Amino acid sequence: MTHTYPYKAKQFIREAKDAMKRMQSTNSIDELKRAHISFLNAARFCTQQLLTEVSKVEGFEEWWKEKAEFLDKSEISIFFKEQRNDVTKGGDDPIAINYEITNLQMNGPLQIGPDGIMKGNVSERGPEWIPEESDSLKIKSWDFKEKPNGYTDVPALVMMNEYIKLLEEVIDEFINVFGQAK
Repeated sequence: MTHTYPYKAKQFIREAKDAMKRMQSTNSIDELKRAHISFLNAARFCTQQLLTEVSKVEGFEEWWKEKAEFLDKSEISIFFKEQRNDVTKGGDDPIAINYEITNLQMNGPLQIGPDGIMKGNVSERGPEWIPEESDSLKIKSWDFKEKPNGYTDVPALVMMNEYIKLLEEVIDEFINVFGQAK
C-alpha cells in the first residue's frame, strides 16, 4: 500500500480558516467579500486536492465513494457548494451587511450602498463609480441572507466553522485509514 499525506488539502483548510479570521475582523466591505470568496474556494479546493494528491492510493476509490456520498447528503456541505457556485459562477452576493457611517468627510458625488462608499468619477470612458475605503464606514454585523433549514438562527461564522470541521474530519479519517507519509 502506498502511504501519503494530503499536504495541499490541509493547506487549503488553513487558507479557509485564515479567510474566516479576516471576515471576523475586517471593517471593509470589500475585504469581507474577498475573504468570503477565498473561504468558498479554499473549502472546495480542499476536496479537489485530496482527490488529486491521493487518488492513486490503494483502496482510496472505495473509501472516497462513501465520503463523497456523505458530503453530498450533508446539509451544510450542500449549502456551501451551492453558495460557491452562485457566487463564483453567478455573481451572487449572499452576505447581508449592517454598517454605520460616522464622521464622513468626502467631496464629490457619492453613493452609499451594499458595496460601501462609491465615489463618482468622470473619465474618458464616461462616468464611473469607484469604491472608496473610509474609516467612516464600520461593519456592525453581517450574516448570510439565506440559510438552510435548521440553520436559520446560526451565525454565518459558526456555519463556516462547522463546514471546515466536517472537511477536516474527512481528511483526518483519510490519514487514519491510509497512514502518514513515509
